[in-house]
Amino acid sequence: MEASPASTGSSKKRPRNDNSNNTTNITAGRGGRGGGRRSYHQNGRGGRHRPKNNRHVASSRARATAVNNDRNKNHAQRAQQQQQDYSSSHQRSNNRSSRLEENDNASATKTLPWPNPHTHYVPLHEEERLLPSLLHWGKSERGMMKDQPPFRLQKIQKLLLLNHNGTTSNRNNSHNNRRMTLLQSLSLRRTHLKHLQPRLSMPQLKLGSETDIRHSAALFEQVVQNYLKRYNVLQCFWTEEDQRRENRRKGGRMPPSPDFRVRNGHCVQLDFDHHHPHGGGVKKNNTKSKTTNNQRENTASTRTTINWIEAKMFYGASTIPSNTPNAVGAILPKMNEYVSLYGAGAIVFMYGCGDVLARQLFEIGVVALDGRGLDVAIVEESQRGWCADARGTILF
Repeated sequence: MEASPASTGSSKKRPRNDNSNNTTNITAGRGGRGGGRRSYHQNGRGGRHRPKNNRHVASSRARATAVNNDRNKNHAQRAQQQQQDYSSSHQRSNNRSSRLEENDNASATKTLPWPNPHTHYVPLHEEERLLPSLLHWGKSERGMMKDQPPFRLQKIQKLLLLNHNGTTSNRNNSHNNRRMTLLQSLSLRRTHLKHLQPRLSMPQLKLGSETDIRHSAALFEQVVQNYLKRYNVLQCFWTEEDQRRENRRKGGRMPPSPDFRVRNGHCVQLDFDHHHPHGGGVKKNNTKSKTTNNQRENTASTRTTINWIEAKMFYGASTIPSNTPNAVGAILPKMNEYVSLYGAGAIVFMYGCGDVLARQLFEIGVVALDGRGLDVAIVEESQRGWCADARGTILF
């Protein structure tokens, strides 16, 4: 089609686009209202924005993918390096902990000095010799010795001065260590009164209130704790309260627990050779003396490893049958429980122990100790409040 005359001259108008114009020319032009707009719509674009170059988009996507891959690779490398660093640090920490644990275990063994109990166990015949006078009225016997007629105490004191064959004892005789004291004999009497009347309580037997007895017994546990602290071994033990607290943290039922139990990783050994009554070291004796066979037997094994300690504020009587409803009768079954749970241990009788009961305890892995090396002043002060006479003499 030819151009119209109006299209010639100085003011030429841009020719109207027709179908012969290509899309490139249309997009290059900025005028032309019809064809260009139609061409955009025909190309499916619409609007005034240029269509993106597919080659450029693909290149951008490729670059972004490469960047992401590099970033992920760097992140994985850093994570792997961190893991290696953590493993190396953890291994060094474990090695350091192992060395510290070895050092702790090497220094965890503690020695607890204690008076040799083997030389002070009371023979069975001593208990049997005193029992008739201690139980003057048999099953009808009631009350503490402070409340008895004066002749009762006088007779017991006289018997304590005699040997088992009726002769007066010699103070220099080495067998006096195995003789009963007044408080040992009175503790023996209390246990037998309970054994004769198992259905009666201590208040019914007129032997003191349960509150006073428990309070004095708790003070004796404190005495043993003070002794452990004095010899710098208390930190090796869990007290009964520590054991309760640990059990509450873990949950579950509280197992049978001794008064003091050796902590995990620690070792405590009783030492019967190096005890000093004032805790000030070992006093050496340079005098030579002959040693009997019995003494050699008693001191042959002076180091004993223990895992727990139980404290009892009474005398361990050999004349009380086991498994009877009284304090001494419950000793062997309870100690058997402790041994099965925690291993070998020790029991401290404030007033000592009979030789038969001590041997029975030894056979199951328990050492019977006495309170000779303990400072029991706080216990005696408590006892003076409920079982002493007018002069302050303890006569329970």
